[in-house]
Parts: sequence; C-alpha cells; structure tokens
Amino acid sequence: MSSSYLKRDQRVSTIIQAASQLVVEGGLEAATVTAIAHRAGVSRQWLYELFPDVDAILTAMYEQSVLEYFPALTSVTPEKDGYPNYVKASVERYLTMPTAFAVVISAALHQIGETASLGVLRDKILHSFDVEVVTPLENAGFDRDNAFAAVIAVAETAAGLNIAIARGTTTLEAAKRTLGHVVDAVTRSISTLA
Repeated sequence: MSSSYLKRDQRVSTIIQAASQLVVEGGLEAATVTAIAHRAGVSRQWLYELFPDVDAILTAMYEQSVLEYFPALTSVTPEKDGYPNYVKASVERYLTMPTAFAVVISAALHQIGETASLGVLRDKILHSFDVEVVTPLENAGFDRDNAFAAVIAVAETAAGLNIAIARGTTTLEAAKRTLGHVVDAVTRSISTLA
C-alpha cells in the first residue's frame, strides 16, 4: 500500500522510520528531504506538509525515542545509590536505543551542521540532561557546572558506543564495561571538585 493512503500519524511514523534508516545507513548527510520522501513512499509535498525541513524530522525522531527509551528514573537516586550508579543508570539506556537516535544525539551535541533546528534539538537534549540528571546531582550537593560537563561527556561516550555496537566493533557487554569505567573516572574527578 502506498504511504499516500496512510493516516497522518502513520505517515509521520513512516517518515521518521525512513529518516532513521537513512541516518543509520549513511549518517546525517544521507537524510535529505528527497531521500526521506522516497524511502517513506510519500511525495516531497506531503513531507513538507508534515515537517518544514530535515531537522524537524530529526527532532521528531529524538522526541519519539525519548518517550520510548527514557522513562523517568525513579528507582535510582544519587543519595541512595551514589553518583556513579545514578549516572550509569541514566546513560546506559543509550546503549540499547536505536542507532539513529545515537547518531542524532552525537551530531547535536557536537553541533554538527549549521541549521537552527539542530541548535533547537541540542537545547532540548541539554534541557533533558538538566532535568533528569544534573538537577538531582546538584540537589545532592554536586557542583552544577561540573555535573553538567560530566553528564555531557558520558552521554557522548554512550552515543559513540551505541554506534560501535551497531557497526559490530564492540559488544553490548564490552560497551557497558567501557561506559562504567568512563563514568567512574568522570565521577571521581567531579566528586573531588564538589
């Protein structure tokens, strides 16, 4: 069935899925309006009716992944479980989420691309880090700026490890160990500054 016969929500989902596939296959550069529309089986006109540009599609992909893979961490707290375990629980989710999400996170955090929408996406990501991880750490007595720097460094590492898992250059178990070592090293340096 042609995507033109799908309901709006189904078309949005199809477009996001097509963009995700293209990002995994060829990086952000492969996710052009023409390529996404072709892969999704919709016209460029229909795509533009739903999304003003590629960055809006990437933002929608991010938001969909957040809803699916980032439920609030209620069982792990820095006070009860310690800073390293809290950060590990927060970022370990990056290792098992779709690789396209990791690619988009990495690009936004590294400010790859010059478009305003990627800047908007970067702001959303940083706000998410602030609410979910940094503020609870600040409330536990850690320095806000140091906690933010640590969370960004660990998230970038986790996104890179997700991509490495997808490419077959590491395993999930090895990535978890590596991420654990990174979290331990970063938290040791942060805790000495708190």
